[in-house]
Amino acid sequence: MAGVRLEAAHEEGILDIARRYPATPFNVNYADPDGQALAFCLRDLLVRAGWSQLSAASPAPGFARRGVIVWTPLAKRHLADTLASALRELFAVQVVERDDGGPVALTVGIASWSTSRGLLPQ
Repeated sequence: MAGVRLEAAHEEGILDIARRYPATPFNVNYADPDGQALAFCLRDLLVRAGWSQLSAASPAPGFARRGVIVWTPLAKRHLADTLASALRELFAVQVVERDDGGPVALTVGIASWSTSRGLLPQ
């Protein structure tokens, strides 16, 4: 799997927002192997910002949505909306409230990320 990273300006924008919410527990997953590199890139940014990863980034089999989905409990909705605003500069992003007791989570949906603007091969 070839890695990707975000262009510096986009990376800094996401880091600036994530750093406002230190120690936020989170998970990241991806809908298909094509989204794995982007999921790892986003995970690495959130960890750099001081967030607390709860489990390894993993596949989300059967997940057919496109874009990046930010899952959030109602109490963290402001955080999710703010993070989504930075991600929307690059990707289609949807914020979905969750009531299953889970943490903030990102799912990289099905798409061809290799042609997304703002992504650089690593």
